[in-house]
Amino acid sequence: MVKIKKRYPLGINCLLLFSLIVVLSSCFSPYAEDEATVTIDLGSGTAGRMSYGPGVSGYPYVSDLRFEVVFTPTGSSGTRKTITADGPRTDRIRGIVAPGEYRVTVEVFLLADQSLYASGQAVDSAGVLLDFVSITMGSNLITVRMNMDPDVRGLGTPEKPFKVYDETSMKMVGRGEAGTQYAGWTLSAHYILIRDIPLTGEWTRIPGVFTGTFDGNRKTISGLTITSATAVQQGLFQGNSGTIKNLGLVGVNININESAVGGIAGGNTGSGRVENCYVIGSISGSSNIGGIVGNNQSIVENCYFTGSVNGTSSIGGIAGNNQPGGRLVNCYSTGNVSGSGTIIGGIAGANQNIVENCYSTSSVSGVGAVGGIAGNNLQVTYTVENCVALNDTITDTLDGIVNTFGRVVGGIISGSTLQNNHGRDGMQFIRNTTPQATFPDLDDTVTGKDGADVTTTQAGNRTWWESPAGPGWTIHANRVQASEASPWYWGGGRPRLWFE
Repeated sequence: MVKIKKRYPLGINCLLLFSLIVVLSSCFSPYAEDEATVTIDLGSGTAGRMSYGPGVSGYPYVSDLRFEVVFTPTGSSGTRKTITADGPRTDRIRGIVAPGEYRVTVEVFLLADQSLYASGQAVDSAGVLLDFVSITMGSNLITVRMNMDPDVRGLGTPEKPFKVYDETSMKMVGRGEAGTQYAGWTLSAHYILIRDIPLTGEWTRIPGVFTGTFDGNRKTISGLTITSATAVQQGLFQGNSGTIKNLGLVGVNININESAVGGIAGGNTGSGRVENCYVIGSISGSSNIGGIVGNNQSIVENCYFTGSVNGTSSIGGIAGNNQPGGRLVNCYSTGNVSGSGTIIGGIAGANQNIVENCYSTSSVSGVGAVGGIAGNNLQVTYTVENCVALNDTITDTLDGIVNTFGRVVGGIISGSTLQNNHGRDGMQFIRNTTPQATFPDLDDTVTGKDGADVTTTQAGNRTWWESPAGPGWTIHANRVQASEASPWYWGGGRPRLWFE
């Protein structure tokens, strides 16, 4: 956009005349050659012709200036395109250009000696200042030179991760082929999402076990759809033993008859970490189905799920089966979690290790071993602690296994480690379709399967959550004060995570 900032008569000072914003938006071509779109939009003026100022002679109109964008890839003489600023127009430039969007702002000054001077800078779509742009000015030619070194795309290292910028590049994560621009895009490489990406059509999971880093950069991927897969371990990723972080999945639709299914990954194993992520949508499968991951043997931290999770057995709002080695920390779920079988929980279906500092408001239903936080907790070493069950209802759908329903945990054994947990006073237990007066074998203590009573009024008060009478969490007054290390803040009458 070319704008007249202000018209001045000639004087002794350096005068800002106008600015030019060039937007470069590149999309990938089949020949490893990008095509960038350069748009110049003139500001107001008579018939699009803007002079330098009243009474100034001997200088060209703005419409006579030419703007030349020069791409100079490494090992190349560069590709040139000259654009005459004679009105709003769009030109396409072919060259080896790094994927992504770049915003180049050029300011042109009319100096006191009546010479012209141009300066400017460029940023990427994340607002990061780039150092590969230089701007020069001739008598009536402004040259924007972009030195497009290969590492602008990223190198797949922790310091310079590969940049994922559209559906095509997202589909190449972990699937790079030698001899293409995606060479090196392996399961062990490092990636960063640089813009929100909408997916179209059926998603094919990123196959194998991911061992690199995928940084969502607090961007979202929308429209993840899996409805025809015929293999276990389904999600955005098949499996993760690396780090997936700072990622949101919205508009998720997974509906298959397979096990080990989660929005982020079918399985989180080894040293895998899923952190600062959220999933919004609907996920349905057979067994071991979770809103974030299906099976978890490692760490899921600072994550939430909103929507519906459905299956047969071992169904959870965050993880279907929290297996030995698995930790679910600082997570919550809202919506509905249901199964046609047993072991259904608002956070974890089966818990075989640790669930801590989590809460759920999801309605939960199943045949047996159904709990607001975990479906079961069947070993002394398995732990549910500092959790709050705020579910509206726990439902026994088929008059199922007696006494395996609880506000916090459904199925337990004597000596199960339950510590400092709370369940909503007034949570409704429904057997078949009939509301019951109380939960079977009610144990409403901080170490019991139903947790100590917490009223709706208490749960709506930040002070209760921080107090020894509550779960004792640290909850900041606002999002600015929260951080990844201390993730909870108070918003909308309940705890929220630092990135919301």
